[in-house]
Amino acid sequence: MTGIGVAHTSFIGSMHGVYYSDAYASFSFVPAFKTGQQPIYGVKLGADVGGGLMILGTELFYAWQNSVNDFFIIPRIGIGINYVHITYGRSISTTNYRLLMLGKNAFTLVMNIPFKSKDLLAKGKRTN
Repeated sequence: MTGIGVAHTSFIGSMHGVYYSDAYASFSFVPAFKTGQQPIYGVKLGADVGGGLMILGTELFYAWQNSVNDFFIIPRIGIGINYVHITYGRSISTTNYRLLMLGKNAFTLVMNIPFKSKDLLAKGKRTN
């Protein structure tokens, strides 16, 4: 599955380390690899929280292929640092897995590219 979307990331520093949260939305696409198959389109909403190397999250995923559609809830767990992490998720279908091209297991590689960032450590500002 291929997708592109937008995310909002918040970082919180403490004496124990850096904690963060992500909220994101994306459009996803599964190409048809065989003759006679149709591509699958989808929309995802999700949220992650992390601290240290551990990440916990969940996604809501609505997918459709022609007139067949399905809604998935995907709890996820993974590892990562800062803007890059990999997670494992197990898809739970609300309509008995009607889209056969989508599997129940998913590994997700996320790379958040900060197009706009704020310098919180500018001269004259304290962060403690």
